[in-house]
Amino acid sequence: MITVAAVGESTKALHSMNVGDMVGFRGPFGSTFSLPEAGSIALIAGGYGMASLFNLSKEAREKGIEVHVFLGARTKAELLYLDWMKELGAVLHLSTDDGSEGYKGFNTDLFAEHVKGHPPTRTSSPPSQGGISESLLPEGGLAKDLPFEGSTSKGGGMLTKVYTVGPEIMEMKVADICYQNNIPFEVSLERYMKCGIGICGSCCVDPVGWRMCVEGPVIDGEKLKEIIEFGKYHRSASGK
Repeated sequence: MITVAAVGESTKALHSMNVGDMVGFRGPFGSTFSLPEAGSIALIAGGYGMASLFNLSKEAREKGIEVHVFLGARTKAELLYLDWMKELGAVLHLSTDDGSEGYKGFNTDLFAEHVKGHPPTRTSSPPSQGGISESLLPEGGLAKDLPFEGSTSKGGGMLTKVYTVGPEIMEMKVADICYQNNIPFEVSLERYMKCGIGICGSCCVDPVGWRMCVEGPVIDGEKLKEIIEFGKYHRSASGK
């Protein structure tokens, strides 16, 4: 299965192709998600971010891991893979901006309430309404000083890990909720990738210089603390 959003020159060209046309692939490149051995995981996906998480959810279910999917999109028509996710036995938490399916609002609201309703194993300040606790935020950044632990999911098992792919403002909210509630997580960062093999430097992140096509795009919560541009800015197509 291949899912492609028409964003750049190459992906728009793919959308214009017909059945039977020849397509070349190279890769995969960079880092990947890592699953726990057991327990319960949460996937927070925004729009076509679900494309990167579908195979992870499939592998998790094959290992007997409980999967909660918090899928958000602008409209019902943009919610991806609903039937397939149901067949896998994943627990779906849906939201849309226009209210055409599920909760009207952001999937991060649903995730925050999910975590809030089942306190973490180690005491920490709960997230405020909407998932962001301003009292825990250092100036201009995330709440990053709490150790990772875990949180109980509605399915009865320990929420052992969280994964998020989508708009960076959404990922930032997920990261903050996880930091506050001591939940380990991984995030996939979207950056301009030109060469894809770590030479051009267009996808490097500040100040560490990690190349998202090599050291990324999947970054765990501990390493994410070192990327100061997360949720604030990133290089444009020109490299500036």
